[in-house]
Amino acid sequence: MVEEQKLVKNAKGEEITVAYTVYLEGINAVGFDDWLLYIDAIGTEVRIDVKHYEIRKYLGTDDVKEVVLYG
Repeated sequence: MVEEQKLVKNAKGEEITVAYTVYLEGINAVGFDDWLLYIDAIGTEVRIDVKHYEIRKYLGTDDVKEVVLYG
């Protein structure tokens, strides 16, 4: 997981600001109603709501390499 603010384009082509990028290896079912919960370095509980996601595949195949969540 990477914690940094950046602009990404969502499925509607709109630029949105996200604070977290989460990389999930392999096939993962993800939707916009999903969220992740994690504990940061100082013990604070952080909820990450999915604002956008990408499915990345191995070049030239339909095999899923990773799912990237932006929240």
